[in-house]
Amino acid sequence: MGYHALVFGASGILGWAVVNEMLNSYPAKGTYSKITAVTNRPLPQTLWPTPGPDVPELSLISGIDLTRGTAEEWKATFTEKIPDIDTIDHIYYFAYKFHPDFPTEYQINVEMFKRGFGVIEALAPRLSYVILPTGTKGYGIHLPQRPFAAPFSESMGELPKPARDILFYYGLRDEMTRLQCGKSWKWAEVRCDMVIGFVPNSNPYNIVALFTNYLSLYKFMHDRGHPAATSRRVPFPFPAHAYHALSNDGGQDLFARFSIYLCQHAADRSGNGELYNIADEAAPRSFVDRWPAICACFGLDGVGPDEGEGTKATPVGFLREHADQVAALAQEKGVRLQEVTLDAGLEMWMNLFDFDHHLRLDKARGVGFAEEVPPARMWKTTAERKPDPKNRQQFANPPLSSVQLSANLHSETLTSPNNLAGLSRVTYAYNWLSDVSAPYLNSAAPPLHFPTPHHTLPPSPPTEAEQGSLCFSYPSRSKDSRPRTATDTDVHGFAISPRAAGLPFPTGFTHARQSRHWRAGLETSSRTLRLFADSADMGAAVRAHGGRSLAGVAAAELRRPEEDRFTKFATYLFPGADEARMRLVSAAIVFIIVFDDSWEMHEEGKLSTVRDDFIRRLERGGEEEEANKTELQAFIDEVVAGLKYHDTIEGDGGQEVIDRLADFCKHSPPSAEFQTLDEYLEYRNVDAAVPFTLACTKFSIGSSVCIEDPKLEKIMRLASDHLSLVNDLASFEKELRAYEEGKVHYLINAVDVVRKLLGMTSWSSAKAFTYAYQLEVENEMQKELDRLMMYGRLNLEEWRFVEASLRMLAGNVFYSVVTSRYGGERARIPQEIRPDKALF
Repeated sequence: MGYHALVFGASGILGWAVVNEMLNSYPAKGTYSKITAVTNRPLPQTLWPTPGPDVPELSLISGIDLTRGTAEEWKATFTEKIPDIDTIDHIYYFAYKFHPDFPTEYQINVEMFKRGFGVIEALAPRLSYVILPTGTKGYGIHLPQRPFAAPFSESMGELPKPARDILFYYGLRDEMTRLQCGKSWKWAEVRCDMVIGFVPNSNPYNIVALFTNYLSLYKFMHDRGHPAATSRRVPFPFPAHAYHALSNDGGQDLFARFSIYLCQHAADRSGNGELYNIADEAAPRSFVDRWPAICACFGLDGVGPDEGEGTKATPVGFLREHADQVAALAQEKGVRLQEVTLDAGLEMWMNLFDFDHHLRLDKARGVGFAEEVPPARMWKTTAERKPDPKNRQQFANPPLSSVQLSANLHSETLTSPNNLAGLSRVTYAYNWLSDVSAPYLNSAAPPLHFPTPHHTLPPSPPTEAEQGSLCFSYPSRSKDSRPRTATDTDVHGFAISPRAAGLPFPTGFTHARQSRHWRAGLETSSRTLRLFADSADMGAAVRAHGGRSLAGVAAAELRRPEEDRFTKFATYLFPGADEARMRLVSAAIVFIIVFDDSWEMHEEGKLSTVRDDFIRRLERGGEEEEANKTELQAFIDEVVAGLKYHDTIEGDGGQEVIDRLADFCKHSPPSAEFQTLDEYLEYRNVDAAVPFTLACTKFSIGSSVCIEDPKLEKIMRLASDHLSLVNDLASFEKELRAYEEGKVHYLINAVDVVRKLLGMTSWSSAKAFTYAYQLEVENEMQKELDRLMMYGRLNLEEWRFVEASLRMLAGNVFYSVVTSRYGGERARIPQEIRPDKALF
């Protein structure tokens, strides 16, 4: 009777390989009779051997999310899911959750280990050996001042404090040592450099996918005679120092085999609590050897970074530059590129590897393991393992015209089936790029894969629509409690997939989110509009020649169906808000939009009375008693008091919303022409109420982050520019008509600024350049987030706010598409494709 192995993290790059080797009867037929493979993510296709008489029995258990639950709950779960748990001999603990903040990553993974291995260990009396994997961060390769020099040896010892105390490797090692004390089972820590191999689901550190994506596309373009891929000779896409740095490949197959070897020799060789280095070869190599072998897998010739013809491109940059060819590769060859969450981060590491980081394998050789794998064979094997395209990130469709829209709109695909009942109706679909004919904009925007730390969020089980998306949701916290953990569920919002439903979505964001509390938000905004419409002050005191009063602005909006009004803004921009906060930001949005329309379309002198009264109420905080308040004035005071009250519960964003409202009321029209686009955006971010929107974002999640913190300066500036650019593109046609008809005194829009700065005569061309700049901002956002993540600059609270801000930006694009405010009746979805039974 063979051994029974339990593999945690069987969908990961190492867990998959261990299961694969055992199912392929390594080291010999009959070594293992049963394998229990535990995963969090499902595995629709594994590429493992099919069941048969010579294949060990496999029990695949998915949905095991170790980030939540108590020990007692997991004891019951494991006992139910693994009825033969008492027969387990070996455990391979490869479960892992990434987080950019090292202390947080430490806490998450230690708690997972306790829930997983800590519970199983007590239920497995036959347990004899355990494998725990780690990496070369254990030798400090990630530290600015590296404590050790290559070749790295196990005898070098631990990292110095404080680095030792925040690296989760040591947390797991300490916990393993504690649990093993007095027990008969033994364990080993197996360490390698960056793992090379196949992974059935996405992996943030998938260096193989980084190269294979690049070379697959390059080969496809080369075979078609594309001018960007004329030569078979492909230069190494990173600097010379990375090309020559020495290291050992950490192939997944050999790592798995060595781990199995240690388990097989637990009694006589492997020892207890030992650390072992492992790699495909003992002799270190550089990319001087590897790059030609990798390129040969694709029928290409790999050469040094300073050789070859044409301009050298980075893998990520090449894919983004040729997004149309990526789509053609999928359509013509059925090849869909793998998702690499940290592709830009991996490129950063490759640029930073200007030092040798190879391992000594003497200890592994000393226990009798001498197997090696040449790099050409290892890379070829890895390249030939084809991931399932169903699990891959799909590239976006181009923006749709109104004609295409009617043929492609599918309401049931906007979100997952369990969220359809809570989906707000979509009646309009405005594509503001429909008149833009620039060829480079006819294909999709490069999809964004922001490396944000999802462990700050309460993860509901991901739906099919949510896979690979920017899925941001936050727990609510009170000031007298700790931040909620991942055991919470997202009761406030859910993911929506505009492109899957056939809607235009001109951005690299792949998804947006919708609030579950949208009805409460619309109810409050409708009440606010009615108070404005019924106010004598708003109707009489503020009226411009030939224009509408503030009351008229509100009344006109009330004539629209509730779900078609501009007041749906909060539904998509602040889906992390609870119901009370949703009501407050919805009211505040009515204040700012009604007044905004009036300041643009009315004479300044007509506004002073109501504006000064409004500012006074903001600054008073709704606290002073006052006789003869109008109903609208009383309501304004109520909203201000509510914003301040919520700051006593959680965060301090309510006061910031109030302050930014007051600031907006005081801003002035531009005094001169803008000399640069940056100069314009600096003004426009104030004119478009961007600081107010960011304050609402902060308030919506109950955050106490300092938005002006220098660490956040660049990402907040980029977010501000993105918000303004999208708003300008979406509102351009509406604003141009108002300006030409004399309804506004100024045309304040990035499209007009770009046209003037570049001397263009075509509005379409100016719009194209403005959209291209939006995409450049998105590219810079991705780079900045990669940098923040790589260097661990932000704490948990700051990441919460950054994620909420990204969610807000994606929501702003979606709102701009589906609101009647910008596209008007021309953007109304034809009735024949909005049957009564549909949600559209």
